[in-house]
Amino acid sequence: MSAIDGYTRLEPLASERKTEFSKAEQVLEKGKDYRAVIETDKGTMILDLYQDKTSMTVNNFVFLARNKYYDGVVFHRVLEGFMAQTGDPTGTGRGGP
Repeated sequence: MSAIDGYTRLEPLASERKTEFSKAEQVLEKGKDYRAVIETDKGTMILDLYQDKTSMTVNNFVFLARNKYYDGVVFHRVLEGFMAQTGDPTGTGRGGP
C-alpha cells in the first residue's frame, strides 16, 4: 500500500473486475476520510469524497472501486471547460450500478 498526501491506498476486494452486485457491502470506516485517485491519459485526478455528508453514495463508490468496477471505463461525455462524465461500464451513460 502506498500513501498519497497522508491517505493510504485501500486493497481491492476482488482480484478481477466485477460489474454485477446484489448490493454494496458496507466498506467505509467511521472517522476516516476518503479520496479517489483517477488515472487518465490526460493526467491524474485526486478527488475528496464527502463521506460525512453523503455516506451511502461514497460507500457505494468506494465499494465499486475496490471491486475494480471502474477499471478501464471511458469518459463517455466530455464538454471541454465544463464537465466530464464517467462511471458507466457500457460507455454510453445509460446503465450500471
